[in-house]
Amino acid sequence: SLCNACGIKYNKKRRRLLGLETAKASRKKKRTAVSRSEEVREILKMRFTNASASASAAAAAVSQRSGKLMGKLREEETAALLLMALSCG
Repeated sequence: SLCNACGIKYNKKRRRLLGLETAKASRKKKRTAVSRSEEVREILKMRFTNASASASAAAAAVSQRSGKLMGKLREEETAALLLMALSCG
């Protein structure tokens, strides 16, 4: 009695020897580690580019609003606002 994997191998070998199985000309192209890592690198690059663009747009909007407020705030409030801006990124 053969296990399932051994039975499959045995049957494939027997079919090849008898000429019943035709050789498969086109096999699926396997992904190599290099091509997969390149794909991941491109995806991450696009995500970080989009994230940095949206972050810079948000920072520009905040700086425009905060520019008007800075004239009205006292020194302590200005320092607190700057610390909050630094901590938020």
